[in-house]
Amino acid sequence: MQGFKDPCKATLKDKMTSKARKILFWTFVIIFFLAAPTLVLYSQGYRVNWPPQPSQKMIVKTGGLFIKALPKQANLYINGDFIKKTDFFFGSTLVENLLPRTYKVELKKDNYQTWEKNLNIAEGQVTEAKQIILFPQSITPTIIARNILSFWISPNGQKIAIMANNNNGWEMELYETAQNVTSRLFSSDNLPKEASIKDLKWTDDSLSLNFQVAQNGQINYYSVNTENTPSIPIKTILAETAPIDALCSFKSEVDLFYINQNGFVVKKESLTSQTTQVSGDSLPVGKNSTCSLWLYNGYIFAKMDSDLYELAPNSKQFQKIFSDIASDIILSPDGAKIAWSSNSEIWVMYLKDKTDQPQKNAGDQVFIARMSKKISDLQWFNSDYLIFASGQEIRTAEIDNRDKINIAAIFTIAAPQNSNPLTIKWDSINKNLFIFDGSALFETPLAIE
Repeated sequence: MQGFKDPCKATLKDKMTSKARKILFWTFVIIFFLAAPTLVLYSQGYRVNWPPQPSQKMIVKTGGLFIKALPKQANLYINGDFIKKTDFFFGSTLVENLLPRTYKVELKKDNYQTWEKNLNIAEGQVTEAKQIILFPQSITPTIIARNILSFWISPNGQKIAIMANNNNGWEMELYETAQNVTSRLFSSDNLPKEASIKDLKWTDDSLSLNFQVAQNGQINYYSVNTENTPSIPIKTILAETAPIDALCSFKSEVDLFYINQNGFVVKKESLTSQTTQVSGDSLPVGKNSTCSLWLYNGYIFAKMDSDLYELAPNSKQFQKIFSDIASDIILSPDGAKIAWSSNSEIWVMYLKDKTDQPQKNAGDQVFIARMSKKISDLQWFNSDYLIFASGQEIRTAEIDNRDKINIAAIFTIAAPQNSNPLTIKWDSINKNLFIFDGSALFETPLAIE
């Protein structure tokens, strides 16, 4: 009869359904307990380490790579594969879930030189490369002055004092960068006959030039105001000077330091003029020795002839740290490092501990580069890059010495007018590079954003 349900058949069907449900339930329970640890490990960044690496486990925790570079929106490649672009706002990107091993990392952008480095990714850690700069493949400087002897850029980068030849000797000109205007300041006729200018410097406010005039073994001090042109130099009295027999000196923000004839470093207090011997031992002073002195972050550095000595904080003993130094030492913009060069090598020394990657300790020295042609000038481009002249080329170098150091050649004087070494000045405020070949002065913008 239609609609009649056999109780026996219904019971059997219900029993089979109940059994199937139990099987299905326990099957899912088993799958859950098997899969749950895998899902938890996966969510925490664990992966199968394939292909396996020597001395590593099969299941490892992944790491990451954080990149920040200029210019922005550079193309990131890892082991030759394109990954992504750095972002538009900050020029940075983060790559996650990388197995712990060494990767070839490259950054590329049209019309810029490629940056590349082999970076190690460790378990559960993020490797950082945050100060990358891609430099243009080439720059095209323009000549702003010819037949000149030397030049000095003001601290604000808006004025350049240019010493140029004239028929009767030389004249000092003022070049204003914003207006592209050159005007006459003064000439050798405004100074005593047969006098020579030494140690010309801009004042911190970029308004005046101070310099020494040497004549018949005597030194006089002059100042010239650059707000009105032409301007006649005025003889001044220098507020704080080293003794006449000092070999070299350095004026800190507070006191004056100098090396005396016996090779000891002496501090002269500005307020009391009291002198105190700072070094416990003397530097080797020869009959015709030349020296330079610097004081940075508690360190005292002395260049005696071609040797560089260090007097560390809380130390009384000099330690020779480099031989055959050719340049002055230069302080990085962040005040945490110094750099110097020999004729062929560039070195950096850390004055403070560096806690971000790559980590460094105060006192660590880093070899940057060895060039086949003489290094004639060296400047800090920023606190992480150097710019220097080698032969007839202008190059930049990073100071991150993980793997190889990236060096970029950005300009070459194809047909130099003379054999004089190149001199460079980097105006970090206005992002202008000045190049002097011994006769002509070049200028080029070098803003990388």
